[in-house]
Amino acid sequence: MDSLDQGVLDRLGKDMGGETAVARIVSMYLGKLPAEAESLNVSAGKGDMDALRENAHRLKSSTAMLGATRLAGLLAEIETSAKDGDAEATARWLSEFDQERIRVERDMRARYPG
Repeated sequence: MDSLDQGVLDRLGKDMGGETAVARIVSMYLGKLPAEAESLNVSAGKGDMDALRENAHRLKSSTAMLGATRLAGLLAEIETSAKDGDAEATARWLSEFDQERIRVERDMRARYPG
């Protein structure tokens, strides 16, 4: 599960009272992630850099909290490139985000089935 930081997940489990609580949080995150990703892509397609920046910023926090550090880093890059108004860089980062998101979803579902 190379897309997830095991140490972050272990600490979260300790802080939240166990794996069951983390599994519930992961389930909620995975339930919202496709719509969040779609929102990023729609905002980029419309050239709405403000909405793109805000959406990337919002998603970055929960993504990092759940140990998907590379995905969170890509969201930070999207946020920065949108803030700078750099549509070309934003498109590149979004493409990488979409690929990494698939890995994160796969690895989260493998770790927290159900």
